[in-house]
Formats: sequence, structure tokens, C-alpha cells
Amino acid sequence: MRFSLFLVLLAGLILPGCGLLGPADDTRAPLIELTRPGDGSVVGGEVLLRFTGEARGDDNFISFVTVSVDGDRVGEADLITPGVNPVFAYRLSSAQYSDGKHRIQATAFDKNENRGLSNTATVTFLNGVVDGTPTANGPLAAITSPRDGEEVAGTTQIIVQADPNQSAISRVDFLVDGVSLQTVTSFPFTFSWDASVEPVGQHILQARVYSAPDRFRLTNPVTVQVNAPEDPDGDGGSTGCQVAGCVRLRAPGFRGQVLGSAAVGFNNDIYVGTDADTLYAFSPSGALRWKRGVQGRITSSPVVSNTEDVFVTSSDGRLYGFTATGAQLWAPIVSPFTFSGGPALGIDGTLYFGDDSGQLWAVNSFNGRVRDGFPVSVNSSTSGTAFVGPPVIARDGTIFIASNGGSVFALNPNGTIKWSQRAFSSNFSRSLSLVEREITEQLITGPVTRTVTTVYGVFLAGTQVSLYALSGTDGAIQWSEVIADPTSSQISTPIVDADGSIYLGTTRALLAFNENLDDNATTTSRLRFSFPAANVGTPAVDAGGTIHFVSGRTLRSVNPNGTPNNSYDLASTARGPLTIGRNGVIYVAADNELLSGIYSGTAGLSEGKWPMFQRNARHTGRIGVDSDD
Repeated sequence: MRFSLFLVLLAGLILPGCGLLGPADDTRAPLIELTRPGDGSVVGGEVLLRFTGEARGDDNFISFVTVSVDGDRVGEADLITPGVNPVFAYRLSSAQYSDGKHRIQATAFDKNENRGLSNTATVTFLNGVVDGTPTANGPLAAITSPRDGEEVAGTTQIIVQADPNQSAISRVDFLVDGVSLQTVTSFPFTFSWDASVEPVGQHILQARVYSAPDRFRLTNPVTVQVNAPEDPDGDGGSTGCQVAGCVRLRAPGFRGQVLGSAAVGFNNDIYVGTDADTLYAFSPSGALRWKRGVQGRITSSPVVSNTEDVFVTSSDGRLYGFTATGAQLWAPIVSPFTFSGGPALGIDGTLYFGDDSGQLWAVNSFNGRVRDGFPVSVNSSTSGTAFVGPPVIARDGTIFIASNGGSVFALNPNGTIKWSQRAFSSNFSRSLSLVEREITEQLITGPVTRTVTTVYGVFLAGTQVSLYALSGTDGAIQWSEVIADPTSSQISTPIVDADGSIYLGTTRALLAFNENLDDNATTTSRLRFSFPAANVGTPAVDAGGTIHFVSGRTLRSVNPNGTPNNSYDLASTARGPLTIGRNGVIYVAADNELLSGIYSGTAGLSEGKWPMFQRNARHTGRIGVDSDD
């Protein structure tokens, strides 16, 4: 019997697809195909290579694709369309090679580190370059329409105009993504380009302008964003869709995982930081505006100011500030300690954030200077003083922040400690939520109205994990509700809607609690419903009251009464938190390195008390005076 058992175990170790604890990772190579340009094509200028892939096996995906020319690796392709057959693209500057035939190939790697090779395309580069030196000098000209960065849809006129002091143009080859689509030999030099036959996303327009059969020059490239035609019926895949669940954008692939969430500015530009040390900026249609490398992993969410500046912390202990165009505002703030949580932005422009040594920082967002008296040390008598979540800020300027050891601190704007609550031994939700309400009391002298602040978080006290409501005045525990999923290693940040509903996610469900109990209630439980779902991220509530959240690889929606509303397959796992923009689009970044925008069917975010992570799409983390917060 022992020998038979040994054989069974040994077979589980050596047979493909088997393992002691379940099926092993799939060892089949991923499929990758070079679809454009085709074998034998003549290309020039900026060439957009396109590849279609397939990761074989359950719950698998292609993690990245490398591109080679003549056997030499030149870079990594971007994921532009997810799904069972994802599409990748790589922009190749062919003018850096001599004219003639060159071999293009790609290598795909899946989640299990299996490698697959694409077909090989032998293409001819035609740029007038030999041994790195231009030899065919033609007339100077430029594409005057469309303009660089313009968004187009349907049929678009491409217009080439020559410099008036140059020799006459005898011929123009119009290139789209480096491939010649049409030749024009007489004035006007225009080409009616049907952009609707091209994939949605970025495309490169260029022209090869001749004054003689052997004399030509390439125009500078023009990059345009091709959008799908307006889709008033909202039947999916359109930038003009107006029905809940349709896709509003598919942003170009970024590199790395998004451990925070997307931030959206007043101009609807979208900012995403990744653990591949990069901050990305996308247009509302998903076109890449710019990207900036930093010197450490970005594990938090960016913050956007009223002036459209964007700020982000990195794990190397730096705070960065950039303008909306990607220019650096000031030299990064440098600390010897890691910044795991992002900043919150006060109404006076002060950025507050904590480091892993238990210090709170305050930096002037306009000039990058550390405020007088900061950083301040906020020590805890319990283990673990690292601040791993962003602060939240009350209307009066009080800053609230929690440590991973479970202590909660309230500080005045000058850095002095207002109070501390040390009753907890661990912090599960990491980030806090903040609610203010007006209370009127009848005194002998007459009615008096005052503001009451409540701080929400999920903490461990003793052996129980509970949702706690703390007084913003002194940190006293106002009430607590036990979480029925104590095995969860992390519970999402609680959010609060206008009606006093509190929503948070666990590894097993989306939970809904009542902020206030009905005076006539026959039960003391605040739990309103538990919607079963796995690995629920921080939810967000739209203007119609629908609750949206990520569960594994699915974006799900639930009605306020706990019934299911909608779902959308993201083609890969995602972590949240979700962000809802002013245009009603829900932004979510998945582990397949794609930013998706799905229309919620409403005007935008709920006007709730704290309806989303860090309260609004800009992630300011404050209760402020801005009407658009």
C-alpha cells in the first residue's frame, strides 16, 4: 500500500498537467502571429507592427511580447486589445536601418513563463537610407491635415503640402502605419482614408514625397487616434455608447501592475501608476498622452489638483509632481523611508502623506517645499507604525491617518496630534473613510448647529475583525459591527453613500451596512445584505445608486437592495479600487496591463458622503469646498 501511494505521488510530480495540490501550470507555448505588415511588404518611416496572440490553458494570459529585427531584440509591444486573442502593437522607426530587406519576428511569454515564436515577415524598408546616411533627398513637405494628436472616425482626408521654396512634387505615397495605401501623382495631393477599417486606437500617418523617381523624402509622422463611429444605440464597443455596460475606451497597454487606482482630472485625462516604476497619462479616448519613469514602484493612487497637476509617491521614498503635459514641477521630495500610501490634498494645496517609519509629511504642491514643522513623528505603542494608506482630511483641516498596526491618529494642519486611538492591533482596510453631518441641538439660548465627523475603518481588536465608527472629535468608538469574513487577509476601504449605506468588500462578499439604525428596528445588526462574490475590491457608487466593484476578473454591479445589476468580463484579474469619472465611465486597470472604461449609464459619481476611494475621481481624499469634488 505504501509503494502504491508512492507511485501515485510520483506520477503527480512527473506527468504533464498534474500536481500534488491540483493541476500544474500549462506548459504549452503561447501563440503569437505577426498580422501587419505582411510578408513581402514595402514599408517606410514609423511602422506600427501588429500581433495577435493566444495564451493556451485556463486562467492564462500573455504577459508580454518582445519584438526583434534581423534577430536583434528591439523592444516590447504594447497590449492594445485584450481578450482570448489579444492584440499587441509596436512602433518601429524603420529609418534607423538601411534600405532593403529585413526580418521581423516576435516572442510571446505567458503567465507561466512559456515562450512562443511568431511567424517571420521579410519586409523591405524604403527610406532613402544606406549605412545610416540619407541618400535620396526630396522636397520638404508636411501632412497638414489631420493634425498630430487629433481624434478621427470614419473617412478622413489626408492632405500633404510642400514648402513653397522646394522643387515641384511629382508623386506622393501615402503611408498608414508605415505601409503604403495609395499613390497620388497630381495636385491636389490628398487621400481619402477610410479609418473605419482600421482598429480603434493610435495610428501613424506619413507620406513619401518625390520630386523625381529616385529623389524622395519622408514627411514627419502624424499620430492620430482612431475612434469607432458614434453608436447612439449603445450596442457596444463605441466611444459614443450611452448604455450601461458598453465599453467607452480601451487604453494602450501599460507595463506592470496597478496596485492603486486610476485618477481622473477635471479635463477627464486619466492617470495610472504601475509597479514597473512608471506613471502614465491617457486622454479620455484612451490615447497615451505621456509616460514618466520614476525611481521606484508606484503602489498607490495618483492625486490630481485643481490646476490639473498630478502627484504620486513611489516605494523608493519619493514624491513626484508633474503638470498635465508631463513636465516635472519640482525636484522630487526624498525620504530615507518607503512611501507605500499616496498623498491627500488639502484645500490650501498641501499634500499630506505618511511613510513607513510613522512620519507624516506635508508638502506645498505649488513649489515642492516641505511645510515648516514637518515631517512629524507619529509613534504608536503597538507594533507597526508604518502608514500604508493615504490620509483623509476633514473640512476644518484635521488630518486622519491609520497605521498598519491598527492605531488611528488625528492631527491638526500644523502637525500637532489631536488624538490617537490605540485600541486595535491590526488595520485591515488600510485606507479610511470620512463622513460629516450637521446636527442641530436645542439649547436654552436657542438652536445650535454643529458639525459631527465620523471616521470609518476595519480593524482587529482581540480576536474579532470589525467595521468601526470613530468620533472625529476625540477618536472614541461610536459603534462596531463584526465582519463575517475574519479569514480575509485584507478587507476593502469602506465607502458611504448619501443614504448612509456603508459598502465594503471581503474575500467572500460585498457587504452593506446601515450607518444609522432605525429607532423601530427589532435587531441591533447593521448588516443590510451580503452579496456573495470572491475577492471584492473597494467599491464605488454611481449617481443612480448602483454599487460597482471588481471581483476577480469581473466588473460587477449591484442594486441598492442587493440584487444583481450587471457584469462585465475584464479578461484578467483586477484589484481595484474602482474610479468613476464625471462622464459616468468606470475605470479599472487589470493585470493584463490594460485600462478599460465601461459606461455606468449615469451622469457620474454619486453625491454620497464618501462614495469612492479617496472620495472623488481626483483622489484628493478630503471633504472640501469644490463643487466638482
